[in-house]
Amino acid sequence: RNVFCSPAIWMLGLCNFSINAVRSLVADWGPTMLQEAKGFSASGSGTVIMLFEFSGIVGMLVCGWATDRLFGGRAPRLCVFMMALTAALFAAFWAMPSAVLASAALVAAGFTLYGPQALTGVTATNLATKSLTGTAIGFISLFSYAGVSVSGKLCGTLAQDFGGWAVPVYSMAGAAVCGALFFLTLWRTRADNYS
Repeated sequence: RNVFCSPAIWMLGLCNFSINAVRSLVADWGPTMLQEAKGFSASGSGTVIMLFEFSGIVGMLVCGWATDRLFGGRAPRLCVFMMALTAALFAAFWAMPSAVLASAALVAAGFTLYGPQALTGVTATNLATKSLTGTAIGFISLFSYAGVSVSGKLCGTLAQDFGGWAVPVYSMAGAAVCGALFFLTLWRTRADNYS
């Protein structure tokens, strides 16, 4: 068996790319975006980003539990819904006229985004089995760093060239939709390859 020849592992890499591209918008540009587009103070934007991260921690725990209890260990099935919700919440964040409602949507997006981020590693581990776990995790992690790098540059360029943050936000909502579609291709994948 070879990790590099596994279509499921490659698809998990693409899932990781899309997840981390979306996350990078908030991690790298969040404070600037909130201040310029939504009128937050430096302190207020920092609080929203902190809550986004804390919400993500809760999302990871809940998604791990739901994968085991409700989805029979088939994490990609849950991730389809979580990434679709992430896309909707990013769009809602931009569309909300109220700063409070916009921040609530962004914080909720942390919950829906970080669950899939944690579950890509779990899925890769289960599919690669113990003998190839390190290789599988390392391989899909390459995609995650590529997603961060591309998104960091792309979002800044789009914000500058198109005069605001609407295009970057909707582009990352589109990336989340792509993530949902990537996970959808894994819908019928087994929970693990240990048997």
